[in-house]
Amino acid sequence: MISADLQTVFIPYTGGITRPNNTGCLPSGTGAEPTPEPTPEPETTQTTTMVVGQTCYTKNCKSRAACEFGYPQSCRLDGPSSRKQALNPWKVKGLRVDGNTCVGIAYKDSTGITVSATCGAAPTTFVDSGDVWMEGQTTVSCPNGFAIQCLCYSDWSVYQCGEDNDAVPTFEPQNGVCTKTLMTYTKGRGNRRRGTGHRRRGEKFGSGSKIGAICSEGTLLDAGPSVRVASNPAAMSEIVFGHGGGMDSPS
Repeated sequence: MISADLQTVFIPYTGGITRPNNTGCLPSGTGAEPTPEPTPEPETTQTTTMVVGQTCYTKNCKSRAACEFGYPQSCRLDGPSSRKQALNPWKVKGLRVDGNTCVGIAYKDSTGITVSATCGAAPTTFVDSGDVWMEGQTTVSCPNGFAIQCLCYSDWSVYQCGEDNDAVPTFEPQNGVCTKTLMTYTKGRGNRRRGTGHRRRGEKFGSGSKIGAICSEGTLLDAGPSVRVASNPAAMSEIVFGHGGGMDSPS
């Protein structure tokens, strides 16, 4: 029996729904706690800088591109072209490295030659074939490490650095060694292919060529599939103009 004085009061609940904390009740190994994602390792890239030297225009002038930071990884020589080649071999003497500087020398007056250097943190050294001007097949290897670029130079123009299209100031190493067939004397083909046949041979001031190698430390296995990392344009991060150490007057 219900008393007439009993009044039922309904109070609305507005506090939301509270979910119980059942973390401690879950069995182990259910994957309730998310597995943190591994932190990716930072990518390691070799940053290089291209330095462009000043252009020079007169006979025997020198264009220089100096690596103020780092070491030369490769050198490049640009100048007037011929009918068959991008660089006229009769206008330049070639390329060499002096310390941390790529040096290009003109053979004749021209519309201008310009040297550029690709510089990087990887230590390099430069070796050449010595004081004697060479002819025929010549090989230069690195005392330590391997060659990443080969250069050629002649006081009688880059034309002495090879036959026809092979008369160039730079060429690729083979298995870390620089090997090139330099100009030799061929009877009946004229003075343009003089080589060393009509000059003092085996002496410092004869005719002929010298080849050199930019050497990197380590072994070819350490270098991976390509030993010319520094010459890859995609790896270049900066181009510096007018910081090549200036240019020299004819000497």
